[in-house]
Amino acid sequence: MDIINRIKETYCDLLCKIFGHRWGSLKGMEEEGYGEQYQYCFRCNLVRLLDYDNLQYIEIGKKQFKFFPFNDDFPFNIPQHWFLEILIHIKYFIIKCYEFPIKAHREVKWFIQRGLHGVSNGDCWEFDYYLCDIIIRGCKHLKKYKIGVPTCLGCDSEGNEIKSFEEAQKDYYDILDKIVRTFELHKKNLDCHDLTEKEQKELEEGWRLFEEYFHTLWS
Repeated sequence: MDIINRIKETYCDLLCKIFGHRWGSLKGMEEEGYGEQYQYCFRCNLVRLLDYDNLQYIEIGKKQFKFFPFNDDFPFNIPQHWFLEILIHIKYFIIKCYEFPIKAHREVKWFIQRGLHGVSNGDCWEFDYYLCDIIIRGCKHLKKYKIGVPTCLGCDSEGNEIKSFEEAQKDYYDILDKIVRTFELHKKNLDCHDLTEKEQKELEEGWRLFEEYFHTLWS
């Protein structure tokens, strides 16, 4: 029996590596130490946790559950037989092959639109989310390559130097980090995740800094 279970586990792991995991939320299982931030692959039994601070998932191992609470995030139409699994993946493979020319045409069209206008029709579907990514990448680029710093961070209103260049640069890098953090939190909010009180304060501070230092965002 142990050998059969190992073969089944290896087969399920192989399916997940080829076709991807089939994730479902563990929302409603707070009493067992889980919750909405946890996801479970009902094929290979892998559990992962969403790290809100770094906006990435952390795999925490495999676990078999005997009971799942009913929630809209969990797919209950689970094919229990290995042959049904194969048929479903063949179906999705055929669908993807059919959709590939359409998606490829759309991606090429959007690529050209970005080159001509700086933004595509697809970007405008979730324009706030798109801008979050642009601002995050831009601020990280400035932190890495920007040569100078805003005069207001190193001099007083009369132009007298009050900080060294290194001190002013460190302050500006901290500001850029807070702006990046702000838009990461805004993306998290757009993904329907509630912010903690601490995160809400970070968000408000970052918006203020973004408004105050918007004119300095150039290299």
